[in-house]
Amino acid sequence: MSSSEATHWAPYTVRTRNFRANSENKIHSDDVARQYGFAGALVPGVAVYAHMVHPLVERFGEPWLRRAEATVRLFKPAYDGDDLTISAAPATSEPDAVELTCRNQAGATLAQLSSQLPQTAPVPNPLHTRRPAGPGERHPIAWDVVIPDQPLRAFHWRPTREEALTWCDDTQDSSAIFSEGPTPPLQPGMMLQAANRVFAEHFVLGPWIHVSSRVVHHELLRAGDAVEVRAVPLRKWEHKGHHFMELYVAMLNAGVLAQEVYHEAIFQVRRRDAA
Repeated sequence: MSSSEATHWAPYTVRTRNFRANSENKIHSDDVARQYGFAGALVPGVAVYAHMVHPLVERFGEPWLRRAEATVRLFKPAYDGDDLTISAAPATSEPDAVELTCRNQAGATLAQLSSQLPQTAPVPNPLHTRRPAGPGERHPIAWDVVIPDQPLRAFHWRPTREEALTWCDDTQDSSAIFSEGPTPPLQPGMMLQAANRVFAEHFVLGPWIHVSSRVVHHELLRAGDAVEVRAVPLRKWEHKGHHFMELYVAMLNAGVLAQEVYHEAIFQVRRRDAA
C-alpha cells in the first residue's frame, strides 16, 4: 500500500481514560499534576501511543507489529475523558511511510507519530548485548544517579493473555488481532509501557513525564513470551529547570532481540512554584 493512500484513511476517534490514576507516578493524579501546572492528571503517554498505532495495525496488520519503525512525540497532555482524533497523512520519505497527528476536542495537537515499514531489517544497536546491572535496591532518582552508559537492572516479564486483554480494554483497542487465540500479539502501547517499567523498577521515581519514543520492531511479541527488558541511559540534560534523560531499552524474547526503544522522559519535573 502506498503512503499516499493515507489520505483516504478515516480519522480514528477514541475517548481516552486515565487508567493509571493509582500508579506510583503521581503525575497521573489530579492533586499532584496541578502542583506542576497541569489542569489535572495526565493520561499516560503510552496510552496516547496505543491510540495512535491503532489505525496502523488495522491497516497493515501483523507485518507492522513485526518490522515497523515508529517515532512518537508528545507535545501536550491528554486528560481523562478527552475525545481524541487520530488523522493520517502521507509521508514521502519511504514507501508505506505515514504521519499521524493526535488532536483533542478543542483541536489542539497533542502528539505526532511517524511510521514506516522498512524494506530491509534495521541493524540492532550493540547495546542490546550489554550485561545488565546485578541485583540491588531501588534508590531515589536524582541527577547524580542517572549515569549514561551504565546499564540498569533488567526485569523479566511474561505477559499473560488476561493482562494483554486488560490493556486493550483500558485503551479501547478492539482490534481482533489482539484477542485471537491463546497467545495473541501484544498491543504496542503495552510493550512501550515496559520501557517505563524498567526505569521505575531501578529507581524510586517522583512525578515524571514521557516526552518521546522511537520504537524499532524486530520480532513479534505475544502473550506468554518470556521477555527480558534491558536498559542503558544514553544521555541526560537540563532544560528550563527540568531534568531529562534518554534511555535505550531492549526487549528480548528468550534471548532474541524483539524490540528496541529510544525513550525520552523528564525524570525530575520542575514544580510550578519553583524559582
